Amino acid sequence: MRQPSFVLAVLLTLTSLTAAEEPPASDHGKTAALGSVTVAGHEFSVLRLGEILPGKEGAFEVALVKSPAGTDIQKLNVFAWVEQEDGKAASAPGKGSLENGKFHIHVNVRADASTPKRLVLRLRTGAIDERASLPLAGQALEHVGAPHDGIVASFQGPDGKVAGHLELKLHDDKGDLELWIAKDAKIAQPLDLPPDTVIRVAFLDFQGKTVELRVRNREKNEDEDGTANIRAGKTNYFIFPGESGQDPAWLMGANFKSKVRVTWSADAKVYTSSEFVLLPHTHAGGHGHDHGHGHEHTTPHDGIVASFQGPDGKVAGHLELKLHDDKGDLELWIAKDAKITQPLDLPPDTVIRVAFLDFKGKTVELRVRNREKNEDENGTANIRAGKTNYFIFPGASGQDAAWLMGAKFQSVVRIAFSAGGTAYTSEEFMLVPHTHADGSTHK
Repeated sequence: MRQPSFVLAVLLTLTSLTAAEEPPASDHGKTAALGSVTVAGHEFSVLRLGEILPGKEGAFEVALVKSPAGTDIQKLNVFAWVEQEDGKAASAPGKGSLENGKFHIHVNVRADASTPKRLVLRLRTGAIDERASLPLAGQALEHVGAPHDGIVASFQGPDGKVAGHLELKLHDDKGDLELWIAKDAKIAQPLDLPPDTVIRVAFLDFQGKTVELRVRNREKNEDEDGTANIRAGKTNYFIFPGESGQDPAWLMGANFKSKVRVTWSADAKVYTSSEFVLLPHTHAGGHGHDHGHGHEHTTPHDGIVASFQGPDGKVAGHLELKLHDDKGDLELWIAKDAKITQPLDLPPDTVIRVAFLDFKGKTVELRVRNREKNEDENGTANIRAGKTNYFIFPGASGQDAAWLMGAKFQSVVRIAFSAGGTAYTSEEFMLVPHTHADGSTHK
């Protein structure tokens, strides 16, 4: 994450933008934000430019959003290629050319390749030569097609080549983890390890906090559906917390989110996964995961919940941002907790800035509706002791929100604001609209 002072320095107000600054239509086709990935301490956000298909040229725009102190972007060598579902390369590496402060990378997908599923980024500079990957469908879609409703990622051996895939599943109701290791991306061919293997999952958004996954038992090592996972004395299935007695409460909740990295050792070799975003499998209806599953993510106002940090990089609270597809207007609530039930009130002259990173950092400013009650769109008052946690755009500003309209709008965003002389900055997250499916419009 960029330092807040840097973020605030680059944010622009909407009134300073002109029609000429609207993002031009891409020559490559429809764009899609894939999310972010960290390679050797350098965080990159990735934009896919058009579809990536066999026999065609594909393109990506890669932006450096965080890096170690003293990094000279001109000296970074960034390469990219795409992989098939089985982890095999579907293209030769393409080298990024620096254009307007971002790396533009082209790849030529082999005609005989199957449809590519992942993008691999490789960073080479000085003594650094590391790589990481993310799904071409975007990080938020990695649950799709996973056999156990978890997140699938590749892992590499000491030679840096893909050695297999894993599926990591976080249950929102109890905060427990299940992990399967396989030879293939469909997690259909178990890659069995000795039962004393310890799998470590590092939560990179929690200062590298790490948990250890182990077998449930050595007899059958059943998963939570009762399926046995012992074959010839080995297994591919590991859990947390199991019998460790450790408290998984910090992992609970439908809004949990963190980048993670998975590592373990087998046959004196170390294996490391690509970094990926872990999102929970949610249990709708209030029941636990011993009795079946739901897939519904719920937030108090049907918006997107994200954490925000202070200058020390620690989580200072959470926010919920809601975009209405019918009018393009935004509502935002700030809270102490991820459930957005404990308002974190700010002075009513606070300005909340939302930067749309897929629109060249185009920024809008959210302000209070009024200072008397500051009602949300359901009529709920949000003034407490002269302060509030609720902000809107465009409100009475007269600014045009038409560019934010439509059920298909999406962009990676970052939110920044100041309070009490302290600057706060949210994590980057994907904003998608709340849709009014029946054709109605809200007030």
